Amino acid sequence: MPTASGPLPRLFIGSAGETREIVDALEQELRDVARIERWDVDVFEVGHFTLEELTTATAEVDFAAFVLGQDDRTASRGSEATPSPRDNVIFEAGLFTAVLGRERTFYVVDSRGTKIPTDWAGLGYLTFKATEERARDKVYDAVKQIRARIRKLAVPAAPAVGARVAGSWWQLVENVDEGSVLSLLEIIPSGASVRVEGRSWSNQGERVAEYSSRTAALDDGESVLAYYWRGTNPRAKTAPESFGVGEITFTSDAAPATSGQGFFTTTSAADVSQTHKKFARYVRATPEDVALIRGGSRDQRRAIVERMLAERKSLDV
Repeated sequence: MPTASGPLPRLFIGSAGETREIVDALEQELRDVARIERWDVDVFEVGHFTLEELTTATAEVDFAAFVLGQDDRTASRGSEATPSPRDNVIFEAGLFTAVLGRERTFYVVDSRGTKIPTDWAGLGYLTFKATEERARDKVYDAVKQIRARIRKLAVPAAPAVGARVAGSWWQLVENVDEGSVLSLLEIIPSGASVRVEGRSWSNQGERVAEYSSRTAALDDGESVLAYYWRGTNPRAKTAPESFGVGEITFTSDAAPATSGQGFFTTTSAADVSQTHKKFARYVRATPEDVALIRGGSRDQRRAIVERMLAERKSLDV
């Protein structure tokens, strides 16, 4: 719940593509009580869904809602085929329920009826009314109950560790023009510290690395972040893993911070005798860029990378 001392809780919303309109309506009506994490924008890279990504998402949100619509038709035990939700949505709903618990997971079911697992008998469902004309009317009853539950269960929190520096950053390499020269780096609060995740591009615009921190530490004033990372080349699955250390000094006093500078090292597991040190500047990535990098078309992603590579070239190196 919104408070003067803590952030909004995070609500993941999952659905099939056929019920994206209901997700839109839920997001519009619930954004005052929760930070919405959508399956189609915020969580999964298009075409790269993995169980690991899904499991990570369960640990990063406070609540989850799943829209169960008439997405498919299913026949069982010789009966006539009836409307049913998409199988993967049922799977995701079960996984989030196991992690978050029943009180924090919402099932928003088509009021016209849809097939649900028999072992879900006894669970309380919310409904959406697909036949209503206005989007907010479709989800009015469900939103009322979800909002009340979030307000009841969301505990006002103190500012999270890393709150000043958390978020998405462009990493612009200054001193070399080979390998990873541009990254979109995510600093994510995690317990008493933070973790770092990112993906990198070459000066030709090719994605050449995906990496994440194994350990990370912030100083008390949250002006310096030090981390140890490991990563792979997503285009060459047989390529050896790389690893290194990094350090970012956040140079602005703003809250949240808006700029930084630092370095990272890169060592190939195939030849640990060779280590390269790269210096970089850091600038906040806009929400629009992040949304398109995660869920936009290939052309949209390419346009953003080209723009940031051009900005990198303008650095005084």
